[in-house]
Amino acid sequence: MDYRGDYFPDDELLDLRWTSGKVVKAIFKSFIYFCAIAIYLVIFFRMYISKELDLVKQTFLSEEARQVYAADPKGFELYRVDSKSTSSKSGAVMLRRMVYAPDVNEFEIGVRYNSKKLTGGDLNEPFHYVLKDNKGNVFEMVNRVSDSRFEYGYERVCFGGVVIDVEDNVAYRDPESKDLSNTFGESDESVGSGIFDQVDDSLTYTFEVYYGEELIHSFRVYHRDIPLNQTSYK
Repeated sequence: MDYRGDYFPDDELLDLRWTSGKVVKAIFKSFIYFCAIAIYLVIFFRMYISKELDLVKQTFLSEEARQVYAADPKGFELYRVDSKSTSSKSGAVMLRRMVYAPDVNEFEIGVRYNSKKLTGGDLNEPFHYVLKDNKGNVFEMVNRVSDSRFEYGYERVCFGGVVIDVEDNVAYRDPESKDLSNTFGESDESVGSGIFDQVDDSLTYTFEVYYGEELIHSFRVYHRDIPLNQTSYK
């Protein structure tokens, strides 16, 4: 409509198109912002639920071991077992902070597992754990602590009666103290030829995880080529 009051419908149509375009742009921007926020929320939520509970890296041991520690905290020896065998093939079971306490002959292992992948969501201590050595000995579980967050389960399992020669472990990894047999010894494999052919049959501990009768994974948690490093009780 001009100053004379004449009506021009094309001008109104242009105004309507302009307004519609602004609305479409606003809706599109809002959609982009919503998607970005949703993606960030999903990422943060996944990070939160996958963040490990402190329990899986703490040291508990048995009640008897805790009494021994309380009687002489400074004299209580504890070693971190730095095994590289810490994940099942699917990654659904992972081992965390393994420790050995020579004063009480206890070996403790942290376990993290994804219940959706393995147990259909069952988080009520669904697994059966076995610690055994290559001499045919099976060790008794003396303590078990469990917790969960969403689909992830966390446990600390401790076994008694485990004897590891700490001095032998240190000596085996010290180039200056290795003897000929240590130099040519390889875990579970023959090396060399002639008089040097041999198999290192020194003590090896294996940790097995079962769901019912099914073996989920077998971990090689100790051999003298696996470092033992002194650590604190925490």
